[in-house]
Amino acid sequence: MFEFSVGDLVLLTFDTGGYIGITRDLLKYKDRKFRVSRVKRIKGQTKTNFGTYYELRGCESEYGIPYAIMPGWIVPMRELNRK
Repeated sequence: MFEFSVGDLVLLTFDTGGYIGITRDLLKYKDRKFRVSRVKRIKGQTKTNFGTYYELRGCESEYGIPYAIMPGWIVPMRELNRK
């Protein structure tokens, strides 16, 4: 699985990772480009890392709450340098 960092350009695709947690409101963002704004590691009581989710700049609910995006839902994009 690919690791993303804050500032990375990604495409929200929902291709892998299952459909649990994908709401109708979140689906409106499918196939749009975003930048990663936060990387959140999920830890258990024993400080074991259970996984990671991402927050994307501009991908939020109607109340301004960022959606938790699973790693399998996004793919990296590359920026072209045009002169």
